[in-house]
Amino acid sequence: MMSLVFVVDGVAERCSTIQYALEGAGYLVETCAYGHVLEAAPPRRPAALVIAMDLMGRSGVDLCHHLRQCPELSDTGMVVVADSKVSNHRAVIGSSVDICLSMPFAPGEIALAVESAIRRRAKLG
Repeated sequence: MMSLVFVVDGVAERCSTIQYALEGAGYLVETCAYGHVLEAAPPRRPAALVIAMDLMGRSGVDLCHHLRQCPELSDTGMVVVADSKVSNHRAVIGSSVDICLSMPFAPGEIALAVESAIRRRAKLG
């Protein structure tokens, strides 16, 4: 069975690139907007979420924290995609994010980050 991954990113080109890379690695991918993921993710229980650091004025780290509070998503791998600014990476330290991946990245890197986040959560669970 293919693992489900939700991608939350307001930049269509980046969202498509991530979707293409993850589908190529064998994942079932659903892209969604900030508000939709809050409703759709808990009942669907994705194996991982890939969330942009900046979601059109909203924080991807805050979204991860909010989603992590849902019992259905407590063991879901969470990957944040950020630009290369060091200040963005500092926001991830001590958060509920499993992996922070910097832009730009190769398609294989996003698949590896998702796989690592899923494994990390399995070990913690």
